Amino acid sequence: MMETEKNVQESVAEKNRLEVTEQGLGYFRSCAGWAQFIAIVSFILCGLLAITGVLMIILSSVWPGLTESMAGMSDSFGSIMTLTYVFLGILYLIIGVVGFIIAYNLYQFSVEVKKAVLKMDTDAMTNGVRSLFRYFKISGIITIVTLVLGFLCIPAAILIASLAN
Repeated sequence: MMETEKNVQESVAEKNRLEVTEQGLGYFRSCAGWAQFIAIVSFILCGLLAITGVLMIILSSVWPGLTESMAGMSDSFGSIMTLTYVFLGILYLIIGVVGFIIAYNLYQFSVEVKKAVLKMDTDAMTNGVRSLFRYFKISGIITIVTLVLGFLCIPAAILIASLAN
C-alpha cells in the first residue's frame, strides 16, 4: 500500500514538472541581456546621483560665503539655500543608494539566468528568479510610497494655496 502511494506521488510530480522549450530559453537569454544593459545604465545613473548629492552637500557649506559676496542678499536667504542644498543632497544620496540596490538585483537576475541557460543549471535559474522577485518587490514598494506621497501632496498644495490667499 505504501509503495503504491509513493508511485502515485512520483507520477503526479512528473506530470506537474515545468519544462522550458528552446524558444523559452531564447527568451530568457534575451531578457537577461536586456536586464544587464538596463542594470549597467542604472548603476551609472545612480553613481551620478550620488556624486551630485555629495557635491550639493559640499556646495551647501560654501553657500554662505557666496551670499555675502552677492549684493542685496540677506542672511536668511543664505540659510534657506544652505538647508535646501543639504536636503536635496541627502535626498539624491538616498535615491542613488536605493536605485543601486534595485539595479543590483536586476544585474544578479541577468547573471544568474545567463548562467542557468548556458549550463542548464536549475539552482542558478532559481537564484535569478529570486533576484527578479526582489527587483519587482522593491520597485513595487517604491511605487506605492510614491503614489501615497503624491496623493498626500494634493491636499497639502490646496492647503498652502488657501493660506497664501
